Amino acid sequence: MLLHPLHAILLGCPVPLFLGALLSDWAYMRSYQVQWANFSSWLIAALVASVPVVLWG
Repeated sequence: MLLHPLHAILLGCPVPLFLGALLSDWAYMRSYQVQWANFSSWLIAALVASVPVVLWG
């Protein structure tokens, strides 16, 4: 089954978002700088926003 290129890109988004959130959580655990917690919360919010795209696919 062929996917539209935009749909294929949107389906690939959750993987780097999850990895980025995981790495920023790890960085916050190591340094306790607030910027890492903020960055992680934005990545998790984008990850939650990408759930409908994955369900649609």
